[in-house]
Amino acid sequence: MSRSDFELHSIGAEDTSNATGMHDSRRNLIPAAIRQQDALRLQQIADLKKDISLHLSTVARLRREHALILKRNIQIERRLALIRQQLATSQEKLAITTEAARRVGNSTTVRVRSSIKRQFATAPSKLVPFLGNGVAIGSFGYDVYELCASMSDLANLNRAIGEPAENDDVIATMCRTGTTGF
Repeated sequence: MSRSDFELHSIGAEDTSNATGMHDSRRNLIPAAIRQQDALRLQQIADLKKDISLHLSTVARLRREHALILKRNIQIERRLALIRQQLATSQEKLAITTEAARRVGNSTTVRVRSSIKRQFATAPSKLVPFLGNGVAIGSFGYDVYELCASMSDLANLNRAIGEPAENDDVIATMCRTGTTGF
């Protein structure tokens, strides 16, 4: 350093000459660095805006999908309610049908047992002349009566399960003739 530079520096004054050129370049470097940092920050802000925009569009898409899922859920719940109602109706019909089947099974079992007992009881009487004819006719009439009652029970069972009874008119005619006589 020259004496004049030393003197200027010691008293705190600056060299206004551009002898070394250091002072100008430092002044230019600082604003350039700031401008570069500002440009970098602006780029980061632009990137963040893009990210935010992307995330907002994703959130909007997810909200639309959520609304569709909720709508489907409501439709499924309505269908489920309808199915539950149909199930309750079916269970009610099943209970009615089961009860009708139980009654038919019990009454048919009772009639078959009594028919078997009657056959065993009347078998010796049927072998006796003249007396056997009356016993056979009486036993036959009671058998027809019980068979008609069984057929009536089966027709009621068919109606309980929603099926038409087979040949209702024929059964009614045969049973009326069987119970009232020929």
